[in-house]
Amino acid sequence: MASTPGRWTAGTGNFWTNFKRLAGAVIIYNVGLSAYQTYKVFKEFITLPEAFYLELDLEQQTLVERLSNNPISLITAGLHQLELQGLIQTLHTAKSDDRVRGVMAILGGRENFGGIAQLQELRNALLDFRFTAKGRAPIYAYSNTFGEGGLNATGLYYLASAADKVYMPPTSCLSLLGFESTQVFVRGLLDKLKVEPEVYRREEYKSAMATLADKEFDPPHRENLTSLLQSLYDQVVDGIAAARRLSTGDVQSAISAAPLLPSMAMRMKLLDGLLYRDQVEQLLLKQLPAGVQKAVNQARSTPPGPRQRPPSLVQLAGPRVTLHRYATATAWAKQSAELWGSSSTHPPTHSQPHHQLPSPTDHTTSVTPTSS
Repeated sequence: MASTPGRWTAGTGNFWTNFKRLAGAVIIYNVGLSAYQTYKVFKEFITLPEAFYLELDLEQQTLVERLSNNPISLITAGLHQLELQGLIQTLHTAKSDDRVRGVMAILGGRENFGGIAQLQELRNALLDFRFTAKGRAPIYAYSNTFGEGGLNATGLYYLASAADKVYMPPTSCLSLLGFESTQVFVRGLLDKLKVEPEVYRREEYKSAMATLADKEFDPPHRENLTSLLQSLYDQVVDGIAAARRLSTGDVQSAISAAPLLPSMAMRMKLLDGLLYRDQVEQLLLKQLPAGVQKAVNQARSTPPGPRQRPPSLVQLAGPRVTLHRYATATAWAKQSAELWGSSSTHPPTHSQPHHQLPSPTDHTTSVTPTSS
């Protein structure tokens, strides 16, 4: 009778030992399967098609000088941040890549960038791409509307003018309104509260504290601000005129007449067509080789069989490659080439003659914007 509990205890120990081994095997199998699936997804993500066009989405992303994990930055700029220097470097790499057959710049109704300096850097990169890849990879700019709800979209269209073609739907508008500056003066409120601000102004054009010391624009402050707006205005007008092959007078007339209906914008040669997004994508597909076009049309017209797995997001995208995916793929190819001592994974390059970028100094303007 005394030996029975011992046998029972030994059997229980073997059971738990086998159970632990089985649980460990299941965990190892699941971890391995998950790692394998992740590897397959990543490999598919960095494997680019033989010919494709790039998608620059500034509608859902905010252009920032540098990526930040600061909570305040995430609240103000959103989770979808696009680093300016990384974007410029990606365009610099893509302009000499024979696989890239076009760029679709999707612009939103609002200006998702930090200022005119960022805008000009990105615009110069697009112009550089445009003239380096001329004849191989056109840039098409598209926006559902230039100026959502009547907002000023002068900077947005200034960026779009760097593209070969600019499109928007026939049911939108183009708010090319120029520049303005509005400031709130609180001196009247401080007087009512019997608060006397102590402000020391070194010279009459030092207007940093003018909102506390004055009740309105004084002549030096207005002259200073108007001069700044005039400089920005001249740069934008000259840039649009040079890129769209218009005179500065034509661009100034468009700004004076804005907001513009699509038909009027077409007559003023500010647009190249009234198309929807899918129609612009079809134009870019025509830039691809005939074999790639045939494969894309066949894949889109043939539904998956009953036993086939649904296509992945990469497969659904087809020849449309985001800037993020292209940057990741090219960076991974470069690192692999350095690791294995091979240059075969680098994107193919071709020589292009140097093209002169359109100079904004070729035009002059005398229109002076107003400040309020």
